Amino acid sequence: AWLKTLGYKNQEVKNLHINQIIHPGQMDHCMMFWQKVISGNTVKNIETTFVKKNGEPMEVMGSSGPWVLADDSIATQGIFMDITRQKQAELKLKKSEENYRTLVENMNEGIIKVNLDEVIEYVNARFCEIVGYKESELLGSNSLEVMDTDGRSGLMIKKAVALRKKGISSRYEVRHKTKSGGWIWLSMNGSPVYDSEGKVAGSIGIVTDITKAKRDEQTLKESEEKFRLISENVPDIIFLVSREGLIQHINRILPGFKRKDVIGSSIFDYIPIEYHQLHKKKIDKVFNKAASVSFNTEGMGANRENRLYFNHIGPLKKDGKVVSAVYISRDVTEQKLAEQSIKHLNEHLEQRVAKRTSQLEKANREISTLLKEMHHRIKNNLQIISSLLNIQASKITDPSVSAAFKESQDRIQTMAFIHENLYIKKSMSEINIKEYLESLLKDRIIADSIDNRKIDLKTNLPDINFKIDTILPLGLLLNEMVTNSLKHAFPHRR
Repeated sequence: AWLKTLGYKNQEVKNLHINQIIHPGQMDHCMMFWQKVISGNTVKNIETTFVKKNGEPMEVMGSSGPWVLADDSIATQGIFMDITRQKQAELKLKKSEENYRTLVENMNEGIIKVNLDEVIEYVNARFCEIVGYKESELLGSNSLEVMDTDGRSGLMIKKAVALRKKGISSRYEVRHKTKSGGWIWLSMNGSPVYDSEGKVAGSIGIVTDITKAKRDEQTLKESEEKFRLISENVPDIIFLVSREGLIQHINRILPGFKRKDVIGSSIFDYIPIEYHQLHKKKIDKVFNKAASVSFNTEGMGANRENRLYFNHIGPLKKDGKVVSAVYISRDVTEQKLAEQSIKHLNEHLEQRVAKRTSQLEKANREISTLLKEMHHRIKNNLQIISSLLNIQASKITDPSVSAAFKESQDRIQTMAFIHENLYIKKSMSEINIKEYLESLLKDRIIADSIDNRKIDLKTNLPDINFKIDTILPLGLLLNEMVTNSLKHAFPHRR
C-alpha cells in the first residue's frame, strides 16, 4: 500500500534507497531517530516528510522500531500514515489564527474579553491605548474596577453586565476616566461568550473611542441652537417647501397663525390667487435648474392682512439633488410706502426746483441784458469823452499839451475796449486776455504809426480769462508800453 502511495511498483523496491524516500530537508531529523532505533529503541510519534516518486512532498506520522534479521544484524521497520491533509489544514488554521490576531491587534476598536466574574482575560493593543493602561496591568484585574466612570455610566455598565450573563447583547455609551486622569467617551458593544456546553462563560466587548464624535456632536448641537435662535429672531420669514408647495418647516409663526396649522399646509393658502402662477413658475425653476430667484409679491401678514413681500427662493440639496426650496420672505410694505412717499416728495421738489430755475434764468437774462446795456453805455460815454478831447485838442497849438490830450484819448480808448468786449462776449465779468490785447495792440499800431505796413506784429499771449479788475490795469500798462515803443522807435514819425 505504501509503495502505491509513494508511486512505486513492487519491482522497483529492490533498487530503492531510503535517501529517495526521505525529504532532503528532513534527513538529519530522521537520522537522529534511526540512531535510537538501531540502538534497540522504539521511537513513536515521528513526524517527517517523505517524497513521492513524482517529487511531491508528503507529510507523514508514525513509529519506528528495530528488526533483528537472521544473521543477527539490525534493520528498522516502521508504520507511518499520510497526514498531508491534516498538516495542510493545521497550516491553514494557524495562518487564519495569525491573520485573525493581526486583524484584532490592528483594529481601530479596542477588544476586551472577560469571564463571568468580569476578570479580564484578553485585551488588544488598541484597548490599552484607549484606557491608558499596559496589558500587564489589565490582565487578571476586574473590569469593573478598571473602568473608572461617572455615576450614570457606572450604572449602565452594571446593567449591561447583568444582561450579558443572561445571554443578551447590549450597546451603550459611557464616560470613562483614563489612567492619566482625562475623561473620554466610549461606545461599548458587548456580547456573551459561550462554552462547549452552550452556557455563558463570559463576554467580549468592542470598545470605540467616540470622544471626538461627542465633541463634534456637542459643537453641532450648539451651532444648531445658535442657528435656531438667529432664524427665530431675524425679521424675515424662512421656510422650506416641497415641489408641490407644501410647507415643511418655518422659522417663526406670525400672530394670528398656529404652527400645527402651518406645517404641512400649502404655501398658496397664504398668497393671493393672482400670484399663484408666478410662485409655481419660480418653484419649478428652483427644482428643475437648481437656480435661485428673487421677486416681489403680495401675501398674508400678521392677522391675515395682505402685505407686500420681497421673496428669495434657493435650492436645498441632498446628494446633489434638490429636495426642498428655501423661501426667505421679507415684509417690505413699510419700505415701499416710504419709497413712494420719498418719490412723491422728490417729484414735488423737482417741480419746485424747475420753477425756481426758470425764475432764476429769467432774472439772469434780465441782469445780463442790463449789464450789456451798462457796458455799452459806458463804452459810448468813453467814446464821447474821447471825441470831446479830440475836438479840444484840435484847437490847441502847444504840441506838449496836444500830446497830453492824445495820451488821455489813448487811455480812454483802452478802457472803452474793455467794456466793448464785455457787452459783445457772453461773459459779463471776464475777458479773454489774448483776444483783448491783440485787438488793443493792432489799434495802437494803426493809431500811432505813420505806415503800419512796416510793422510786423507777433504776439505770444496765453488763452485765459481775467477779471475786469485785473485786465484794466494790464490794458493801461500795455497801452503806455506800446505808445512809448512806437514813439521812440520812429523818431519824428519816420
